[in-house]
Amino acid sequence: MQDGSVESLIKRKYFCDKCGKVYLHKTSVAAHQRYECGQFPKFECPHCQRKFHQRAQILISAMGQLTQRFVCSQCSRSYKNKGTLVSHQRFECGKSPQFQCPYCDRALSQKSSLKTHIIARHKDLITKVST
Repeated sequence: MQDGSVESLIKRKYFCDKCGKVYLHKTSVAAHQRYECGQFPKFECPHCQRKFHQRAQILISAMGQLTQRFVCSQCSRSYKNKGTLVSHQRFECGKSPQFQCPYCDRALSQKSSLKTHIIARHKDLITKVST
């Protein structure tokens, strides 16, 4: 049973040793390390001039330009899904981050971001505690 703790997140996901990004599949980490991690993006979207690591991301960006976005009236951030906007307005926008890292002074707005931060920055402390 997966309990959502940082320890269970480490056990069921793969992460990059260099930057701490988390992936569901080992092959995704390998591709990330081969083509993305520590490298400058090579592909530019002709619509928005953003640069991407993968060519397929340009198509996603172009489609995003055509789809409806939900914009926060307070900070102008935009989201693809209305539920994500509502969550942003309820828990993040104009509020102090509520998830404090137990290992450093960093505070984050989302629990999932805290888990990713701990894995990326404090992996050595977690393995010492759990063993």
